[in-house]
Amino acid sequence: MKKHAELTASQIRYLIAIKRLYERQGSVRGADIARELKVSKASVHRMMDFFEQVQYVKRDCGKHIVLTDDGMGKALEYEKYSMELNKRLFHSELCDNIEETAICYFLANLSEEKLACLFPKEAGI
Repeated sequence: MKKHAELTASQIRYLIAIKRLYERQGSVRGADIARELKVSKASVHRMMDFFEQVQYVKRDCGKHIVLTDDGMGKALEYEKYSMELNKRLFHSELCDNIEETAICYFLANLSEEKLACLFPKEAGI
């Protein structure tokens, strides 16, 4: 069975973090992501290399990171899944870092068929 979008839990966390940082700040740099996710700048750099390769982000010469349309689409999709799972599992709108990490691991290991069962299209998720 093909995994949904074939992203790892870590990649899902990064996409969601980039989207949220952009919404809060208007621009995103590697140091912002490192601080948000409590990872090294080197880890962020490697992940951005991967995201550039799959065309989820673009970096400009000023080191700003921007989600492409595809990247934003994936970030929005996974953020919706994450928020809905958080509501179902923890009965809360907000989750802490540990809960979000667990949710991302769960999402990364579901097939498209399982996601479709959990999040039917007609439910608006």
